[in-house]
Amino acid sequence: MSSAAARGRALRLLTVRARGREELRRSLEQKGFSAAAAREALERLEREGWLDDLAAARSVVRTRGGRYGRARIERELLARGFSEEIAAEALSEIDPDGEEKTLSRLFAKLQRSGAALSLDARRRRTWSALTRRGFPAAAISAKIKNSGDRKASREDGEDEDS
Repeated sequence: MSSAAARGRALRLLTVRARGREELRRSLEQKGFSAAAAREALERLEREGWLDDLAAARSVVRTRGGRYGRARIERELLARGFSEEIAAEALSEIDPDGEEKTLSRLFAKLQRSGAALSLDARRRRTWSALTRRGFPAAAISAKIKNSGDRKASREDGEDEDS
Protein backbone atom coordinates (compact mmCIF):
# COMPACT_ATOMS: atom_id res chain seq x y z
CA MET A 1 0.00 0.00 0.00
CA SER A 2 1.19 3.50 -0.78
CA SER A 3 2.31 6.29 1.53
CA ALA A 4 -0.66 8.37 0.29
CA ALA A 5 -3.05 5.66 1.49
CA ALA A 6 -1.15 5.46 4.78
CA ARG A 7 -1.44 9.24 5.15
CA GLY A 8 -5.19 9.05 4.56
CA ARG A 9 -5.57 6.31 7.15
CA ALA A 10 -3.46 8.26 9.66
CA LEU A 11 -5.57 11.39 9.11
CA ARG A 12 -8.74 9.39 9.80
CA LEU A 13 -7.17 8.08 13.03
CA LEU A 14 -6.22 11.63 14.03
CA THR A 15 -9.80 12.83 13.57
CA VAL A 16 -10.92 10.41 16.29
CA ARG A 17 -8.35 11.62 18.86
CA ALA A 18 -4.86 13.03 19.10
CA ARG A 19 -2.17 10.39 18.69
CA GLY A 20 1.59 10.36 18.81
CA ARG A 21 3.94 9.34 16.05
CA GLU A 22 4.76 5.90 17.48
CA GLU A 23 1.10 5.02 18.11
CA LEU A 24 0.20 6.00 14.55
CA ARG A 25 3.14 4.03 13.15
CA ARG A 26 2.02 0.91 15.03
CA SER A 27 -1.58 1.35 13.87
CA LEU A 28 -0.57 1.76 10.25
CA GLU A 29 1.69 -1.27 10.30
CA GLN A 30 -1.04 -3.35 11.95
CA LYS A 31 -3.35 -2.35 9.09
CA GLY A 32 -0.86 -3.76 6.58
CA PHE A 33 1.10 -0.69 5.53
CA SER A 34 4.82 -1.19 5.05
CA ALA A 35 7.23 0.45 7.48
CA ALA A 36 8.50 2.69 4.66
CA ALA A 37 5.00 3.84 3.64
CA ALA A 38 4.09 4.53 7.27
CA ARG A 39 7.33 6.47 7.87
CA GLU A 40 6.81 8.57 4.72
CA ALA A 41 3.21 9.33 5.63
CA LEU A 42 4.12 10.31 9.19
CA GLU A 43 6.95 12.56 8.03
CA ARG A 44 4.56 14.33 5.66
CA LEU A 45 1.92 14.73 8.37
CA GLU A 46 4.54 16.17 10.69
CA ARG A 47 5.70 18.68 8.05
CA GLU A 48 2.08 19.68 7.43
CA GLY A 49 1.48 20.24 11.16
CA TRP A 50 -0.98 17.39 11.65
CA LEU A 51 1.30 15.36 13.88
CA ASP A 52 2.69 16.78 17.13
CA ASP A 53 3.76 14.37 19.88
CA LEU A 54 3.78 16.98 22.65
CA ALA A 55 0.31 18.25 21.78
CA ALA A 56 -1.01 14.67 21.65
CA ALA A 57 0.58 13.86 25.03
CA ARG A 58 -0.92 17.02 26.54
CA SER A 59 -4.31 15.95 25.22
CA VAL A 60 -3.99 12.60 26.98
CA VAL A 61 -3.05 14.37 30.22
CA ARG A 62 -6.04 16.73 29.96
CA THR A 63 -8.57 14.00 29.20
CA ARG A 64 -7.26 11.52 31.78
CA GLY A 65 -6.43 13.99 34.54
CA GLY A 66 -9.96 14.11 35.90
CA ARG A 67 -10.07 10.34 36.45
CA TYR A 68 -6.53 9.15 37.05
CA GLY A 69 -3.40 10.00 38.98
CA ARG A 70 -0.03 10.97 37.58
CA ALA A 71 1.46 7.44 37.68
CA ARG A 72 -1.38 5.91 35.66
CA ILE A 73 -1.27 8.67 33.07
CA GLU A 74 2.50 8.29 32.76
CA ARG A 75 2.16 4.52 32.20
CA GLU A 76 -0.44 5.18 29.52
CA LEU A 77 1.73 7.77 27.75
CA LEU A 78 4.71 5.42 27.69
CA ALA A 79 2.55 2.51 26.50
CA ARG A 80 1.29 4.67 23.64
CA GLY A 81 4.87 5.19 22.55
CA PHE A 82 5.62 8.71 23.74
CA SER A 83 9.22 9.30 24.77
CA GLU A 84 10.03 9.77 28.44
CA GLU A 85 10.92 13.40 27.73
CA ILE A 86 7.61 14.16 26.03
CA ALA A 87 5.69 12.33 28.79
CA ALA A 88 7.54 14.26 31.50
CA GLU A 89 6.87 17.59 29.81
CA ALA A 90 3.16 16.83 29.38
CA LEU A 91 2.87 15.56 32.97
CA SER A 92 4.55 18.71 34.32
CA GLU A 93 1.36 20.55 33.42
CA ILE A 94 -0.77 18.55 35.86
CA ASP A 95 -2.13 20.81 38.56
CA PRO A 96 -1.32 19.24 41.95
CA ASP A 97 -4.50 20.75 43.41
CA GLY A 98 -6.51 19.22 40.58
CA GLU A 99 -5.00 15.81 41.25
CA GLU A 100 -5.84 16.17 44.95
CA LYS A 101 -9.44 17.15 44.11
CA THR A 102 -9.76 14.14 41.81
CA LEU A 103 -8.40 11.86 44.53
CA SER A 104 -10.82 13.32 47.09
CA ARG A 105 -13.80 12.95 44.75
CA LEU A 106 -12.96 9.34 43.88
CA PHE A 107 -12.21 8.49 47.51
CA ALA A 108 -15.63 9.78 48.60
CA LYS A 109 -17.34 7.89 45.78
CA LEU A 110 -15.61 4.64 46.74
CA GLN A 111 -16.49 5.13 50.39
CA ARG A 112 -20.17 5.63 49.51
CA SER A 113 -20.29 2.66 47.14
CA GLY A 114 -18.64 0.42 49.73
CA ALA A 115 -20.75 1.54 52.69
CA ALA A 116 -22.24 -1.95 53.13
CA LEU A 117 -18.79 -3.56 53.34
CA SER A 118 -16.85 -4.16 56.52
CA LEU A 119 -14.30 -1.48 57.38
CA ASP A 120 -11.40 -3.74 56.38
CA ALA A 121 -13.00 -4.71 53.08
CA ARG A 122 -13.90 -1.09 52.26
CA ARG A 123 -10.36 0.00 53.06
CA ARG A 124 -8.79 -2.72 50.87
CA ARG A 125 -11.19 -1.99 48.02
CA THR A 126 -10.54 1.75 48.21
CA TRP A 127 -6.78 1.27 48.41
CA SER A 128 -6.75 -1.10 45.43
CA ALA A 129 -8.98 1.06 43.26
CA LEU A 130 -7.02 4.24 43.89
CA THR A 131 -3.59 2.66 43.41
CA ARG A 132 -4.76 1.15 40.11
CA ARG A 133 -5.81 4.64 39.07
CA GLY A 134 -2.27 5.88 39.69
CA PHE A 135 -2.59 7.95 42.84
CA PRO A 136 0.37 8.11 45.25
CA ALA A 137 0.30 5.63 48.13
CA ALA A 138 1.05 8.37 50.68
CA ALA A 139 -1.91 10.47 49.53
CA ILE A 140 -4.25 7.46 49.63
CA SER A 141 -3.02 6.51 53.09
CA ALA A 142 -3.60 10.06 54.32
CA LYS A 143 -7.17 9.99 52.95
CA ILE A 144 -7.88 6.70 54.71
CA LYS A 145 -6.41 7.95 57.99
CA ASN A 146 -8.37 11.19 57.82
CA SER A 147 -11.63 9.49 56.94
CA GLY A 148 -12.55 8.88 60.55
CA ASP A 149 -11.97 5.15 60.21
CA ARG A 150 -10.38 4.49 63.62
CA LYS A 151 -9.85 0.83 62.81
CA ALA A 152 -7.88 1.73 59.66
CA SER A 153 -5.79 4.16 61.71
CA ARG A 154 -4.91 1.47 64.25
CA GLU A 155 -3.94 -0.92 61.47
CA ASP A 156 -1.53 1.69 60.14
CA GLY A 157 0.29 1.70 63.47
CA GLU A 158 -1.30 4.67 65.17
CA ASP A 159 -2.26 4.52 68.80
CA GLU A 160 -6.02 4.39 69.35
CA ASP A 161 -5.87 7.42 71.65
CA SER A 162 -4.14 9.66 69.10
